[in-house]
Amino acid sequence: MIYMNPELLIPLPKGFIRDYSILGIDLNQLRVVLDGVAKYVALDMVKKHILKGKIKRNEFGRKLLELAQDLLKVWIHEFSIQLIEQNSQ
Repeated sequence: MIYMNPELLIPLPKGFIRDYSILGIDLNQLRVVLDGVAKYVALDMVKKHILKGKIKRNEFGRKLLELAQDLLKVWIHEFSIQLIEQNSQ
């Protein structure tokens, strides 16, 4: 699985990266920290769905990437909101 390689970051849309870089958040460091966690959480969730028969084995790679990207986006968004709230106080 190429996506599980710790040296390769989960790809994110350019618009997403641009939006958060405008806020002054160092997205590269945040992505490095969250990338591995997102990969393993997504892997665990996809494996459970395969065992329950909710995902076909041939969809494994695509579902893993989609879930890892979604987790990464949500976590970056939540971190950004917390950072903005802390800076406004």
